[in-house]
Amino acid sequence: GSRGSRGSRGSRGSRGSRGSRGSRGSRGSRRSVGHVGRVCQAGPTPSAKASSRASSRVDRGLSQ
Repeated sequence: GSRGSRGSRGSRGSRGSRGSRGSRGSRGSRRSVGHVGRVCQAGPTPSAKASSRASSRVDRGLSQ
């Protein structure tokens, strides 16, 4: 029970988080590269952080 629960959670959590973040992160980075490059002066750091956090939350909800 303890092993199964940990193994299942660990495997799903690690794979889901890495896979979802990696795939969405790469796509988002490519598309946002243009916007970030232009809005770089305005400071796209908060937007990027917000998007990453939102995506992570969505990925967790879908994975569960």
